Amino acid sequence: MTVFKCKMCGGNIIAEEGKPYGTCDSCGSVMTLPKVADERIANLFNRANHFRRLNDFDRAIKMYDNILNEDSKNAEAHWGMVLSKYGIEYVEDPKTHERIPTCHRVQRESILSDINYLEAIENAPDGYSRSLYEKEAERIRGIQRGILAITNKEEPYDVFICYKEQSEAGTRTKDSVIGQEIYYRLKREGMKVFFSRITLEDKLGKEYEPYIFGAINTAKVMVVIGTKPEYFNAVWVKNEWKRYLELTKRDKKKIIIPCYREMDAYDLPEELSLLQSLDMSKIGFIQDLARGIKKIIEETKKEKAKKNQERLTYANSYEPLLKRVSICLEDGEYEKADELSEQVLNINPECAKAYMGKLMVELKISKEEELTTAEKPLSEYRNYIRAIKYADEEYKNILERYNKLVLKKIEEKRKEETYQKAVDLKEDRKKDKEKRYWYVRKVPREEEYKKAIELFESIRGYKDSDELINKCEEQIRKIEEKDKEEKYQSALRKIKNFKKWDWGNYEEVLKETMEILQEIRGYKDSDKLINECEDQLKKIKEEKMEAIYQEGIRIEKNANKFWVINKKNKYKKIIALFQHIDGYKDTNEIIKKYEEKILIAEDPELKKKRRENFIFIIIVITLIIIFVINIIMKLNN
Repeated sequence: MTVFKCKMCGGNIIAEEGKPYGTCDSCGSVMTLPKVADERIANLFNRANHFRRLNDFDRAIKMYDNILNEDSKNAEAHWGMVLSKYGIEYVEDPKTHERIPTCHRVQRESILSDINYLEAIENAPDGYSRSLYEKEAERIRGIQRGILAITNKEEPYDVFICYKEQSEAGTRTKDSVIGQEIYYRLKREGMKVFFSRITLEDKLGKEYEPYIFGAINTAKVMVVIGTKPEYFNAVWVKNEWKRYLELTKRDKKKIIIPCYREMDAYDLPEELSLLQSLDMSKIGFIQDLARGIKKIIEETKKEKAKKNQERLTYANSYEPLLKRVSICLEDGEYEKADELSEQVLNINPECAKAYMGKLMVELKISKEEELTTAEKPLSEYRNYIRAIKYADEEYKNILERYNKLVLKKIEEKRKEETYQKAVDLKEDRKKDKEKRYWYVRKVPREEEYKKAIELFESIRGYKDSDELINKCEEQIRKIEEKDKEEKYQSALRKIKNFKKWDWGNYEEVLKETMEILQEIRGYKDSDKLINECEDQLKKIKEEKMEAIYQEGIRIEKNANKFWVINKKNKYKKIIALFQHIDGYKDTNEIIKKYEEKILIAEDPELKKKRRENFIFIIIVITLIIIFVINIIMKLNN
């Protein structure tokens, strides 16, 4: 049996019987369990969780990706991808001993809109598992907001210096010394540089992630320093440059510069080896690096200033149109509002507010606040998706909040409908469609209670669902007890009336009684009664066998009398009869004896001799009859 490891502390998970979730025997956390087809997939899950707990998130992602290649709908693998993408580590609170999520890879994208999170929710095996995912995602989203709030207050950086601070022995590395020299040189050039040894010096006692995240996301250039191949692959060093590398794929203006020393360029990690790198041992390295970075920064600033000017020009050109869209929506002129929104998009195809205007037209609402009245999630509307894509962080948070409220309303509605359906099953209520009112029928059957439990399980924690689950389970136990008692009493009645049954039906009654008792094994003295029935059946079988045996003996005696003519048929009848009780007493010997007699009777020579004897006997009898007739005739004369 596979033992799954806790996603938070690494302890063993004690699974709930038949449930896709369990409790850690170490930290007591309740968590979802993966759906696995074989031992190999289970081991992949445990390895992935092991890497994630070591903060080796990239290797964990590879493991989860391997699982999803085989089963794209595995909810737990999708959830593992989420935890790894957001760099979630669970740290024990020294006061409460609760495992608190810590985010080492903050993303600007809300975890609630992450594709893997949505897949996990959609493919969750039951309602309770879904609620566990949702609850944990909300906790992580809260941490995400807090980090982003701190990040947004920080000024943007020009350069991020990525390096390993301490060696395995706990001493300062050469990388740290070189990084500090680069830091001071770039500072003299007027750049804002992130160098953790100095930048985070005044952040003692605080979480570093908000500041690291802000610096990685705003820096135009990242300098990755390494004097040993293993330093480039150190967990936290790799965590930083991998995150920045992902940003360069979306923003081609961001540059990453690997710098190595006392090693070969070919020893760089594969992802960095494809980039233009610098050898730190060459004379004038720092001056060349500083000059190159300064050129990149100045070009970026010029381009940014140009874009800001263009954006301002754009805004001035379509801002009046957006105001007219708002007025038309308030007046219910949806067709006109849609037309004006299209005009805005012709000027600026990335205007989030214009897409929201089109969405409001689609939903026939006049104010953004009314978005919460939508019947389905906003994230299912194409215009909402585009608005989120192009919105700035502040507006994006507002839109996500609307969607969250819609999702909450839909979930509440689903829970209430599920709750009412479960209650109706529990009370066995049916709606009279003609009279249009609810009425209670008979006492619910066991099936209704089981269906009700399944529904209540999917909305655990909602109203008194947990309490009603216990009540339904109690009712099922009562029904099962009642059913057992009824079967037990039925069996007792049959046993009591055994003597009233004729011999022919006696065996059938015993078998029926045993079948009833077999269904309630362990209840009262049912096992004892089964043994008594088995003894009775055995006795009946022996009596039947003895009766057949005696019948066979009687036929055997008659078959061997000298006047019996067709003895072979009698022998076959004896054999057929004794074959029914094969193995009883000396039946095997008797069957063998008469099989031999049949073989002898079918011998050609014996048949011929028997025929001759028969003819001779007929002749003798004929002569005797003639002789007797002659004597009688003489006496009469």
